[in-house]
Amino acid sequence: MLGRSLNIFDLPDEIPMKISALAKGRKPDEVFIRYDYPDREVVSSIKNLRLTSRRFCNASSHLLLHATSVEMTPSSLSRLEKISRHPRVQKGVRGVRVDLHYFVYSEESLTQRLLLPINFDEARYYQLAGPPSGLLSTLPVGIHNAGVSLTHLHIEVSPLRDYTTFASTQPKLRALTASAQSLKDFSFVCRGMDADLFPIRSESNIDGLKKFLMALLDTSSLSEFLINLDSLWDNETQPSFGFGLIIHFRTWPNLDSFHTSTLPLRLAELERFVNHLPRALRYIELKATRLLGGTWAEALDALKQQSGRGWSIDIPSGGECDTMSKEENQAIFGTSYETWDDDSLANKYLHGVLKENPLRERE
Repeated sequence: MLGRSLNIFDLPDEIPMKISALAKGRKPDEVFIRYDYPDREVVSSIKNLRLTSRRFCNASSHLLLHATSVEMTPSSLSRLEKISRHPRVQKGVRGVRVDLHYFVYSEESLTQRLLLPINFDEARYYQLAGPPSGLLSTLPVGIHNAGVSLTHLHIEVSPLRDYTTFASTQPKLRALTASAQSLKDFSFVCRGMDADLFPIRSESNIDGLKKFLMALLDTSSLSEFLINLDSLWDNETQPSFGFGLIIHFRTWPNLDSFHTSTLPLRLAELERFVNHLPRALRYIELKATRLLGGTWAEALDALKQQSGRGWSIDIPSGGECDTMSKEENQAIFGTSYETWDDDSLANKYLHGVLKENPLRERE
């Protein structure tokens, strides 16, 4: 007597899981994980697959959700908790976008028994109570304490009046560093409304932000780094102090990609950073860097010692840039739209296309 014929449900668990992965298609891009953009076609395929049988439901549920968003509301937090407690769905989540819009009362909202969400920019503009910026320090620590390895952290925040809450005590900073020991990809973007609203910042005012960033960056696992301070200060009130300590206080042996925007640096800080870079580093972009002390001719020479094809400088200021005419600046640091040449003379020097430093020729 022949035994029963085999079917797909007799396969080991690994096979239905691989079939489910094929139904999902390619892995989600990092940008989709970061910003929680759902791929509706993929979601629809996985939903349909889960309905076919309990076996395929179990094999595909972890593919249903790769990222999710959460706001500081009871309903949103409840949804996140349900996802985190689902035995199969939670295994597929690779990113959580936390929206720190907070809520204020108004006469109208009280009448309607509603709270109105407001972002950090609006709160600053209307001079309302300060936003819950302390959460930026406590969230990574909470994630770490929950047993989750934090590998990607992307923070986007509008300018604050006071950064002391970022680094209130040494124990909190040490806890923040402990939470970042698996961190591979880190970005911090300061972006907000019209810069005319911003106060003139002192070095002591910004010290908490420096300590906060250094605590998170104190890890050897870092491979991608981006810091954008475009909205931290007005173009007319550039800082007189350097921010370079955050890029040379330690080495990152695995660093592969490094991007900064509107970061004020002293020449000595830039030189120390370059001298300790790993040879394998492929990409460096210094955008709108303000050089404090020294010259860009010296800065180009320092960068040239280690530079590769993926290195670039764009829209620099400070040094001799402050005394150049617009035509001179464009000739050295700009690109040519007439010839469709997307490399400036400065970058060609870094890439080895030009043998002579174009700023030395100007001297």
